[in-house]
Amino acid sequence: MMKRINFEAMKAKMDRHFTEWSKRGLSLLGKIQIVKTFGLSQYLYMLAVMDITPEQWKKVNKLIYKFIWNKTYSNNNALHRIKEKIMHTNKEQDLAW
Repeated sequence: MMKRINFEAMKAKMDRHFTEWSKRGLSLLGKIQIVKTFGLSQYLYMLAVMDITPEQWKKVNKLIYKFIWNKTYSNNNALHRIKEKIMHTNKEQDLAW
């Protein structure tokens, strides 16, 4: 139960930070930079220590993609422009395309 409570608190904090950053009208590359520097660096250690489930990993990924694609922030329901499979492909595999 403590793991779930810790995860929910971390998820709420992540969502709050992404909501604040979404108000700035960043470009796609700017949003990716924010995720890499601020988004993941602040939470990566916590996620590694918490031993979260695959379902919880999906929720974290969903928050990240929601921010990158501006999904429901500012009433935008645009579709993802790049498939998740391509975003998660290794560079070696990507070169084979």
